[in-house]
Amino acid sequence: MILYPTLPSWKNKLVTFCQQRPTSWLGRRLALLGRKLVMRKLPVPVEAQVEGIKVKLHLHDNICERRFLFMPQFFDQDERTIIAESLPDDGVFVDIGANVGLYSLRASQSLGPQGVILAMEPNPVTFKRLKTNFSMNDIGAKVVLEQVGVGDGDGELQLVLHPDNLGEASAFADFAGEKITVPSRSLKQLLATHAINKIDVLKIDIEGFEDVALVPFFVKENATLFPKTIVIEKSEDRWRSDLLGTLVSLGYVRHKTTKNNHILLFGAEGS
Repeated sequence: MILYPTLPSWKNKLVTFCQQRPTSWLGRRLALLGRKLVMRKLPVPVEAQVEGIKVKLHLHDNICERRFLFMPQFFDQDERTIIAESLPDDGVFVDIGANVGLYSLRASQSLGPQGVILAMEPNPVTFKRLKTNFSMNDIGAKVVLEQVGVGDGDGELQLVLHPDNLGEASAFADFAGEKITVPSRSLKQLLATHAINKIDVLKIDIEGFEDVALVPFFVKENATLFPKTIVIEKSEDRWRSDLLGTLVSLGYVRHKTTKNNHILLFGAEGS
């Protein structure tokens, strides 16, 4: 089977070479070199199947799409593994800042017909790619995709678009870029709208806005709605409140900190 039908044969082989490099310094350098060769005169987008997930990837303007195609072995493996292992067949996965859906699509592989994926992405360009990627896969679970930002209530957010990386669009940007206005809703409102009364796993990556989206929810909600597992992007330097401290005070344990994220478990032993 040709995994990358929009690429010539030699580039197919080189992408596979990149994906098979070991997770070592040398393996990473070789994968980056192979990526550089493939990226020359590259058609856009690239259709691919990676880790059993079918995607249409735009590699020139979104870092996570490049990483997933060329180096999935380096792409948040600890986070994506614990998400998959923490979801029961009828589980609920909530993805705040879903980007093009790579986390949500991984989660879908663990869910059956009674499972639910609720994924939110405010950037219109990114949201379109998210919808496309979901349409390419046979998903057994119920899928709800919302083109909204998640904040502390109904309203609007001003999103600053990163000039080089679509995935870094931020409501609290420390860079110059095009500004767009997007709708915003609270997590509580979104769950109620879709009659979701539990969360098994929550992943959030919204470039420094995580505390605004989560602190009001956790302070006001009953513990029965608390996610069992949370993956939060490491953005403490931009938070205005102590999100991690709030979660620990409510019974979460810091399970692991990776290069990009904190992983917390509710009422579990740390490691």
